Amino acid sequence: MINPIILRSNRFLGNNLVNHDLITLEQLEEANNVLLDKIDAENIHQASLLRILMWELDTLKEPDLVEFQVEKYDLGLVDLGFYSYLSEMEDIFTIDECWSTWTVPFDCENEFYFLATAYHMSQPVVKFWEEKLDGRVLWFVTEMGGISTLLENVEQQQKSAFINS
Repeated sequence: MINPIILRSNRFLGNNLVNHDLITLEQLEEANNVLLDKIDAENIHQASLLRILMWELDTLKEPDLVEFQVEKYDLGLVDLGFYSYLSEMEDIFTIDECWSTWTVPFDCENEFYFLATAYHMSQPVVKFWEEKLDGRVLWFVTEMGGISTLLENVEQQQKSAFINS
């Protein structure tokens, strides 16, 4: 079953993208139709409004969105190619939660979690992680490809470990 945060986070994000003139209402409606099909198919990896807007419909350019978020929300920028999945924190979060929110904890220092996200403009995502981590969060923006690559590598490692056990 698809995590309910997927629907909430994408709905909020879509409205925010339109309100900031990053996409049109027509583009949002088209992307929402594709999103609903992916949700119906329970395809968690593809059930992302941003993924659809950027990679399938080509109506939003990721560099523009990243730059907008860094400037508007005064966020850091991180390249996840230099980090690995924090498997020691799996008792706090699941890989499905990362996929559902397009957010990955990539470091922890002094009980503060460093989160890389493509969905900072979605308040349900921010709220979800800040509640989960008791507000001890430092936010960074990253590209969706970095999140996808990191999570796909983790899933492959988990699958290999299971097969070899």
